Amino acid sequence: MLQPSKFTKMKNILITIFIFSASIISAQIAPPPLAKPLEENKQLIDELITTTNFEKYFSIYCKSKIEQSAKDNNWEENKKLLIISNINFKYFKDTIYNTFSKNNKKELKDLINLLRGLNSKYPDMVKIIPMNLMMQNNLDLYIDGLTKDKY
Repeated sequence: MLQPSKFTKMKNILITIFIFSASIISAQIAPPPLAKPLEENKQLIDELITTTNFEKYFSIYCKSKIEQSAKDNNWEENKKLLIISNINFKYFKDTIYNTFSKNNKKELKDLINLLRGLNSKYPDMVKIIPMNLMMQNNLDLYIDGLTKDKY
């Protein structure tokens, strides 16, 4: 059996280890908040969305993926139509704002002018849309959430 003094030392060591490990755990930082653009840049990002017809692309892409899931999983027509009716661009718009939040006013204007020029050469359905991996992942996660009734 342990003597009281050895027990006290052991107890103090365990308490010290616990406090130290708890301080390390609490010192971990949370992920950074979603980046948001300045208000004037938000208007430019909205113009970029309009210029690229991004909302139309978003709807077509979501509908296409949902129809493929419905086919792969043998969904009833009602289920497919209900999920398609829940497609809402407002739930994805923050991803676009986040993506372009670090761009300054000049960069956004240059991008808008470039895409406006390029897209004027194509029919209405075919537009060049700026997309990066984060946006694509978030788009696919949004669709996954739709199919699982999260929206």
